[in-house]
Amino acid sequence: MSTDELSPEELELFINESTEMVDTMEELLVDLEGGAGAEAVAAIFRAAHTLKGGAATAGMTRMAHLTHALESLLDLVRSGRRAVDADIVDALLEAVDLLRRCIAAVEQEGTDSGVEVGPLARRLELLAAGTAPTASPTVQAAAPVAAPGALAWNPDEPGSRAAP
Repeated sequence: MSTDELSPEELELFINESTEMVDTMEELLVDLEGGAGAEAVAAIFRAAHTLKGGAATAGMTRMAHLTHALESLLDLVRSGRRAVDADIVDALLEAVDLLRRCIAAVEQEGTDSGVEVGPLARRLELLAAGTAPTASPTVQAAAPVAAPGALAWNPDEPGSRAAP
């Protein structure tokens, strides 16, 4: 579906749901800064995943690109393969701000195509790879969401199950 195919009602629904997901992410990121653990990371991941799917379905390619990079980093954090540090939290908060700009562009122009997300998406990718310059001490190491060997929920994989 492209933005040309969205009815005004669908566009409004997309904007409202996207705003709700971004608000949720921001609240949880504040909790994460305050020491929240794996549950907050998993909830942020779910919000990013939902937002990515909605953006891709609505044809908002910039939002989908940014949330894909966000989701990839969060997946590493929630699995315990990447620790949360101040650089990651800062980048995640920047992503929330940029997603708000994307939503504002969609409200005003019907598309997010005028918002440049590439540099921040690249920074998130570098953080995921562990190759971004970091000078900040670790804020908190996230514990894995599921025990090793346990099935983790992935809505894209048949047979996976939700964590309790």
